[in-house]
Amino acid sequence: MITVVTEEYFPDKYRSKTSSSNGINDAPTPTPTENSKPQSAPQKHTLLNESGESAKENTDEHNYNSPCDPVIPSCKSPVIIVNDDSPDPPLWVKLENCNPDDPESKLILDHASKSSILNKTSWLTDSEIHAGQLLLKKEFPFLDGLNDTTITGSHVVPARSDFVQIVNTGSHWVCLSTIATRPASGTIRIFDSLYLKPSSIAIKHACRMLMFPGDQITLINEKVQRQVGINDCGLFALAFATDLCHGLDPVNQKYKQKSMRQHYVRCLENGAMVPFPKTTRRVPFHISCNKSSVAIYCPCRMPYDKEEYVQCSYRCRAWYHTSCVNIPEWAINSGRKWKCGRCREATKY
Repeated sequence: MITVVTEEYFPDKYRSKTSSSNGINDAPTPTPTENSKPQSAPQKHTLLNESGESAKENTDEHNYNSPCDPVIPSCKSPVIIVNDDSPDPPLWVKLENCNPDDPESKLILDHASKSSILNKTSWLTDSEIHAGQLLLKKEFPFLDGLNDTTITGSHVVPARSDFVQIVNTGSHWVCLSTIATRPASGTIRIFDSLYLKPSSIAIKHACRMLMFPGDQITLINEKVQRQVGINDCGLFALAFATDLCHGLDPVNQKYKQKSMRQHYVRCLENGAMVPFPKTTRRVPFHISCNKSSVAIYCPCRMPYDKEEYVQCSYRCRAWYHTSCVNIPEWAINSGRKWKCGRCREATKY
């Protein structure tokens, strides 16, 4: 099993009633340091097994889901078309003033959401997932992340401190977190109840939240409980996020899967997320914890994406997207030497 260097963490430091902003780390600068080593050309990353040796190589696209992975239905919120004469759906839960960064925000769930959550064959929608994150954000305002799951791509804001974030990979819910990782190590923990290989969506989301200045980030796919069936990944993601906020490590927890839906309904109705019910019985766990490294490039600190890159010919030897940096046309695909802005500033004096 992989041994990860961790720091002891306490949920109280994230709570509004006992926290202070002094413990929040400054955001890392998005550009490499002056003394960083020359960066190799953008390429696919290396997967390491438990002993640290190279394992099977992944594809450039970071499309890690194999044809053998379970086919999972989409979990996007359904679209309901109404006209002016349609009655308002019966209100079930209304969440207001839960996000300190956006005090005007509110989220409303109707009774159809309650029925859907309690339905054993239903997936949680974006709004049903975010309702739980809002309640966690209200109790732990100094913990970063817990953002609306519909905020994706370039709209993702870099985290300024430890974060917890539930992400929709397109057909699956997973939980990402930096809690209990070594500070400034560029490490992300992935809590995935199906234990799929990290998707490109999850990797890019992690990169955008980290904005790590180093040459690569590290992903740790944790050895957590494996869900039974394919319908409860959203509930497990919420259980992982809730335990992380409350100072519990999901790696050591055995969840009572049959009670998750009713428990989540009670949390929403009571206006507070409490740890999901546990069991003393045997439950299925993933076999191992896997670790992978992903090289990142450019000031955007993103993995290789098959877009056009230009390498600085001078000190930093870093690779830059032509879409992120103002690179003259003559330097693109010309073989001529080009000096990035950082190296130009360094050689002025």
